[in-house]
Amino acid sequence: MNYRTIEIFLDLVQTRNITKTAQRLYLAQSTVSKRLAALEEELGYSLIQRTKGRREILLTRQGEQFISVAERWKNLFEETESLKNASLSTIMLGISESSYYGFIAPFLRRFMEAHPDIRIVASIYNSDQIYQMMDNHMLDYGITAYESERAGISNQCISRQKLCLIRYSAKPEEGQVISAAALDPAKEIRFTGGNFRSMNHWRKTWFSGKNESRLELNTVQGIVPFLDGTDYWAVCTPSMAASIARNVSLQIYQMEDCADTWELFFLKREGEEAQKTTAAMQFEAELFAYVEAFSENE
Repeated sequence: MNYRTIEIFLDLVQTRNITKTAQRLYLAQSTVSKRLAALEEELGYSLIQRTKGRREILLTRQGEQFISVAERWKNLFEETESLKNASLSTIMLGISESSYYGFIAPFLRRFMEAHPDIRIVASIYNSDQIYQMMDNHMLDYGITAYESERAGISNQCISRQKLCLIRYSAKPEEGQVISAAALDPAKEIRFTGGNFRSMNHWRKTWFSGKNESRLELNTVQGIVPFLDGTDYWAVCTPSMAASIARNVSLQIYQMEDCADTWELFFLKREGEEAQKTTAAMQFEAELFAYVEAFSENE
């Protein structure tokens, strides 16, 4: 017996109809029938009466008696799973999307593979939301795109990346440099939903702070359809560019006369007992080792 098969049987008890159960559990009718037949074979007796032309399911005597057994089995399984999850050390992490795909996600994948006893709950928010959730003790750690002094929260810069510029190219080349003078401000795709100080400073320097962009997005991956095959452009970090380039052919330019850098900050609450656990200490140590290696490879 497995959980899904027991779930199918108990749902059939409620609906008395294979079609309705299939719809409720997002399964094919044939799958429901096969799972039920397999359960009957395993038990050694029939659970339903099979009558041609009858839509409503009727249970056999053994089927009626098996209801209480199935309910106890399902409850026991769920209690066991609950205990299993409770035994895992959980880390609540808030991440800005701009840092997630190209920077943090590879680390999280590696960390999860190395620590099957640790559970990560990672959620993507903008930096303002992350600070608010840290203030309200809803997160263990946060990774944001700007620094803000908050009582009880320490922040540490963990990454500085030079800005780069991306634009569609069928045949991208390495080492290309571009000047702001060569850009049409109306063709910029601007990232919103965060406090992007370095980008704003760069725009103020070269375009007097004017917002001539006709397209603003609050998602990194949402930029792909607008870049593909067009002359739109965007300013971002090399790690963001590498992530986007997996889905569209990009020319990644170094930016001429641009000293602005994109900074990421690691947040944690000061004096939290939860961050003195083995899991928390492992997470912090391995994150900072990853950050150091990432910086060396830039």
